[in-house]
Amino acid sequence: EQFSPKARYASCCWNFSYSVCWMALAIDDSIMGMWQPKGIGKDPPSLSLKATVLKVFGTNECLSVPVYTNTKVSEVKSMLEFKLGLESGALKFTHKQGSLYRENLDCEEVARNIIVRGIKSFSREKKEYEYPHAVIGAGHIGLKLAMTWLMDKYDNFVVFDRRPEVGGTSWWQQAN
Repeated sequence: EQFSPKARYASCCWNFSYSVCWMALAIDDSIMGMWQPKGIGKDPPSLSLKATVLKVFGTNECLSVPVYTNTKVSEVKSMLEFKLGLESGALKFTHKQGSLYRENLDCEEVARNIIVRGIKSFSREKKEYEYPHAVIGAGHIGLKLAMTWLMDKYDNFVVFDRRPEVGGTSWWQQAN
C-alpha cells in the first residue's frame, strides 16, 4: 500500500482475530519530518513510503502511520512514546510471522501490521498522582474539609500541618 506524503486521508483495514479494524488518519507533511532516512554505507536511503498499521493489543483501535521502507522499530517506538508521554522502553511491538507472533527488535525494520503492547489506547492517559489533593492546615476548616471528603467516599488526599498534632491556631494558642 503505497501513498505520497501529500495525501490528506488514508484508510486502512486490518483483519485481526475475526474483528475488522477501520481507522481514518489525516496525514500531513509534518509527520514525515519525524524520520530522517539513512542509507547503508554509501548507498542512498530509500525514500519509498509504506503504511504501517499499529493496533493496540486487546482492542480494535488502529493507527495507520506512513513510514519510509527502511524505518526502524526504535524510531516508531520513540515517536509513539514521545506523543503518549511514556518512558522509553514502555512499548513492545509484535507482529505475526507465519503461525506465530514474534516480538520486533529495535534494530529491525518496522513491519506493516504491528500489535502494540504497553498502552490501553493511542490517546495520552491522564496522570494519576499518589495524592492529587492536599489540605494545608489541620485546623477547624482543614479537618472539616477532610471529613466532608471522607463522607463523600473520596479518600485520595493528604492533610498537612506545621504542628505535630491537629487543632490549628484555635486549639494550640487560644483554647489552651
